[in-house]
Formats: sequence, structure tokens, C-alpha cells
Amino acid sequence: MTLAMAALLLGVLPGMGSAQVNEQFADMSPYIDEAREVMRTDRKVLIRRALGLTAEEDQKFWTPYRKYSEDMEAVRDLRIKVITDFAANIDNMTDDLARQILKDWLEYSDRTVQVRRKYLSSFRKAVGYQKVVRFYQLENKVDTIINFAIAMQVPLLEVN
Repeated sequence: MTLAMAALLLGVLPGMGSAQVNEQFADMSPYIDEAREVMRTDRKVLIRRALGLTAEEDQKFWTPYRKYSEDMEAVRDLRIKVITDFAANIDNMTDDLARQILKDWLEYSDRTVQVRRKYLSSFRKAVGYQKVVRFYQLENKVDTIINFAIAMQVPLLEVN
């Protein structure tokens, strides 16, 4: 994968900042940090608009959201590690590298669900089940858009 393709991928990924970026892409950290900040702000604006929180709900929601967001940022760090490891090794992929990348990707998927479960009760207490469902739908929609953008750029692994 070319450096330009990796840069494009990094540009569409939220939650990357000080991620475990493959060393071949370490010089892109300032751009990654900037993309992370933009996505963090955009998510918050989207959520605020879409949930229609009352003043009381607003006070209760954002405290657990900040903690949730920090935990999800750490999880998304693993996603960027998977992508940059894949990008760095696409032309010389071995079974061992493929196994590790797959293991990390499955860990990313598992940890995403774990974090969402962890905060379910806090969010429910703050805004009720209906708004929690709407919040998780928003999270899923944003993640789906990002995953689609990534999928459009990441080539399938050539196998022998």
C-alpha cells in the first residue's frame, strides 16, 4: 500500500491520536491528532443535535459520555494499528503477520462491544432507553460510514 493511500485512510479515521501506529507511518502523527480532534468534535455536535436532550438530561449525559469517548478512543487506537500494520505489510504478508492482524481486528471488534455494554447503564440512567438506542444508532451509523470509506481504500489481500 502506498504512503498516499495510508494518508487517505488516516484522514478518514476517527480516534487515532497517539494510537499504536505502525512505525512506517509514525511521521503522520500530527495529522492523525488533528483528524482525531475533528472527529471528536463532529461526533459530539451530531449527538447533541440528534438526541434532543432536555436540560436535565444534558447535565446527566455528558459526564458518562466523556468517559465513554475516552474508552472508545483507546479502542479505536487498535483499529488504526490494524490498518497501518496491514498497509505496512500488504506486499510481504506472511501467515504470522496475517494471524496477528486478524487477532487485533477481532480484539478491536470485541472491545467496541464491551465499551458500549459498560456504559449502557450510565446512559440509560441519564436519558432513558429510547435515547440510548438512538445514541447507539448514531454511533453505529458514523462507524459504518467510516468503515465504508476505509473499505473503499483498502485493497483485498492478494493470496497465493
